[in-house]
Amino acid sequence: RSDFIVKSNSVSNLTFGSASDPNAQDRKYQKYENRNAHGGSKRNGGSGGIEIDANGVSTQTHLECQDRCQSDWSCDCVVYRRSDSTCWKRSQCTVSKFGKGDGDYDVYMRL
Repeated sequence: RSDFIVKSNSVSNLTFGSASDPNAQDRKYQKYENRNAHGGSKRNGGSGGIEIDANGVSTQTHLECQDRCQSDWSCDCVVYRRSDSTCWKRSQCTVSKFGKGDGDYDVYMRL
């Protein structure tokens, strides 16, 4: 799965190949319930993770949110807001820096 779509006829001589995900066999996540990895810049380190996407993306389930992370090699964890199924990808996630959630957020850390 991908977060973007490229039409094959939009660029001349564009070809698509297949690439294997080196993490595909290791699709395991640890859930940190009621926690949040607020994003931040690389300069300030955020609170538990660095933003990959500042604006959340609507997903159907937490598993779809994990799929977004799985398809991005720079993603270490996702923040999932249960009330509206919004998903944010994060890199350089640090469990000890996760913030306390307000009962609506969970963090899924890639193992």
